[in-house]
Amino acid sequence: MGTPYAVLDTPLPGVQITTHPVSRNLLVRIYNKHTQTTINRSTGTTSLEEARKWLMENLQELMSARPTPRGGGNNSILRLLSKHLDFLIQRKDAGEISQGTLDGYAKSSRHFMKWMPLNGYRKLSDIQRSSLLHYGLDRINKDGYSPNTVNLEIVYLRMFWKFLQDEEILDRPLRVNSVSKAVENRIGGEPFKKGDLKTLKTTIDEWVKDDRKKSNFGNREIGNYNKELFRLFITLLEESGVRQHEIWNRTWKDIKIGKTNTNRKRTICFVSIPQRAKRGARQTVFRGEALLLIKQLQREFCPNASESDYIFRNKQTNTLIDISTFSRYWNIIKDKCGLDYKLHTFRSLRITELIVSGVSPQLVARNLGLSVSQIEKTYLRFTPAGHYEELVQRELPPDKELLMLI
Repeated sequence: MGTPYAVLDTPLPGVQITTHPVSRNLLVRIYNKHTQTTINRSTGTTSLEEARKWLMENLQELMSARPTPRGGGNNSILRLLSKHLDFLIQRKDAGEISQGTLDGYAKSSRHFMKWMPLNGYRKLSDIQRSSLLHYGLDRINKDGYSPNTVNLEIVYLRMFWKFLQDEEILDRPLRVNSVSKAVENRIGGEPFKKGDLKTLKTTIDEWVKDDRKKSNFGNREIGNYNKELFRLFITLLEESGVRQHEIWNRTWKDIKIGKTNTNRKRTICFVSIPQRAKRGARQTVFRGEALLLIKQLQREFCPNASESDYIFRNKQTNTLIDISTFSRYWNIIKDKCGLDYKLHTFRSLRITELIVSGVSPQLVARNLGLSVSQIEKTYLRFTPAGHYEELVQRELPPDKELLMLI
């Protein structure tokens, strides 16, 4: 973005007389290219001749004045945060991270672009190893933010620092302590409040059913296909607990569907998650019919369906449906039933169900791509309080079939 200063005269090397949109009077601007600092002073005059006279009268005082930092040049925190955000956008374009993940990182980046200068951190040299040691506690105690929000900011800050090290801009480590919530604050509540999950699913069923009754015109068949696929997408999130972006661009070649060896012969699914996902490549195992029903839906609506198709393909061509379509559908459902949940809540529900059923946190972490500490710090808050002691004591009856599958 261009500077708002307009140069009228340069009476001495590095000394300019300028105008500025917010000032009636002319300004004197002195720039030192070696220290990358500036001195800006109002002349108190509106004519160029009077401004030159004021400059000559006050030149000695101006030259001895303390300059104001411009941001540190190549080591400017703001410049490096912007460079890091550009890098994250490149990762999103390459398919390494999802749009939702990028949006979260961008929010943290904007926060630090404001927070750093306000707290005296303009250049990298302003940040020492322990400068931000108590950042988390200060954000909670002084600014009133929740531990979850603060920990997300700390994760971003550490990632930004690692980026600087990878780019060989610096090599010193940074100490920033995470914050944790007390156990008693983690064990109350559940992902969906009582009755809300049923309300959401009923609302989706009625919405899809009512839409089928409407007269057929234009691309109504495409709309019906998209909405049936959306309903099964929700079911799949509930059954599997995978992140949305992990399942979104999978093809049928990444899916394996079979039956259990028990008398009930329930359907089990194996989804291969790629290396670029969080915590690396893995295979997620779960029980459910959603993938079979999606395959059946595509055979009905898509005459050219094949094993190389995307799971969430368009009806007419094997291209991915725009994910904003499903986001729009989800907002419609939330408005219809007056509830406000994120799609990620289905992942929280699945993790909670696995933990309460007696599956060890280590197996849950490996199956769904998260850490044991994340389960303890984040997802145990969804565990009903009555189950907490049983969970710790390992007294819940284990789901042997599920344990064998995972």
